[in-house]
Amino acid sequence: MVFLLACQKTTTVTKSGSCAISGRYFNRTVLKNCPDTIPGFGPFYALELTFDDNDSVAIDNGVEKARLPFSSADENCQFKITGATQFGDMYFRAEGDSVLQLYDSAWTKLGSASLFEKVRSENRSNWNFDNFYNECFITGSYKQTKPESKPNPIYFLPNGQVTGIKPYLSYALCYAGDCMEETERPAHIIELTNDRGTKELFAIKVAEDKSVIQFYKIGAPKPDIKGERTIDELAFELQAAQIRE
Repeated sequence: MVFLLACQKTTTVTKSGSCAISGRYFNRTVLKNCPDTIPGFGPFYALELTFDDNDSVAIDNGVEKARLPFSSADENCQFKITGATQFGDMYFRAEGDSVLQLYDSAWTKLGSASLFEKVRSENRSNWNFDNFYNECFITGSYKQTKPESKPNPIYFLPNGQVTGIKPYLSYALCYAGDCMEETERPAHIIELTNDRGTKELFAIKVAEDKSVIQFYKIGAPKPDIKGERTIDELAFELQAAQIRE
């Protein structure tokens, strides 16, 4: 995915009423397929759109970031992102003050626009797509059931912290970029970081009812070959204390 990174200045846009745009919006269309589909394997133009000034938007697709000018396209809350792709401009429409429709079907080749939802809750004001993806995929309380049962609770938090599963202190889910190419066959990948700062990759499998998450070891990198690492034996299995919706 390639952004045009040049930020051209455009006329400042004055917005009022229901067309006012500010804050961070995340791609709800992509997130609704979590955890079944890895975002990076699906077509999308952006995962986050952040409007923090009057005439430009910060765009994040999980790999690259860009800031591009936008301007009013008509009187019906429709706007234009100038130079959104190498093929030209892209349009979006504000629906109230909390939803955007990004008309990216020419980019995604899907039959409809992408829905973006504004981050509104005060206790989530600093959240980005990572936090929402963590919440959907793994946030919650668990107990280890394999290879041996352990009674202590394990907590995965939306901010990337994990407790109760020594020696690991934090985690990061892979959803875009080079980490998706680590294994010989597509898999959900998680990176766990221990108390010494050492990072370890696992392939993870989520039960259909989301009650169990299995962590599989990944084989060592092959010399002079990018990716193609094997998915090996089960490292451990976690049982959810409460099945997530």
